[in-house]
Amino acid sequence: MAPPSPAGSVLYVGGRRNLFDHLRAYAESRNVELLLHDGGMEDSTTMLPALVGQAATVLFPVDHISHTAVGLVKRLCRQQAKPYLPLRSAGLASFLAAISGAGGAYSQP
Repeated sequence: MAPPSPAGSVLYVGGRRNLFDHLRAYAESRNVELLLHDGGMEDSTTMLPALVGQAATVLFPVDHISHTAVGLVKRLCRQQAKPYLPLRSAGLASFLAAISGAGGAYSQP
């Protein structure tokens, strides 16, 4: 088991399921606990409140997530005082930039 990230876990909502393994691998290389939800495509949005509660930060790609999930994520984050970051796309590069550029919070030790 990897040591917990100093910045806490990250919830990634939406995106493409075929990239989830790549997202996990990159997050793991940064000692980041990554929680995944597909944004309402197959996973139920009723799981989002608990997942947002577990996360320190929420990321979601604006091009591959349901409108319902975006609204719910934003509302839950505001209610729970959690930061969220809309990503430009569901591509791996947007995720890598967000994790790598998070003020150094997810940099390798």
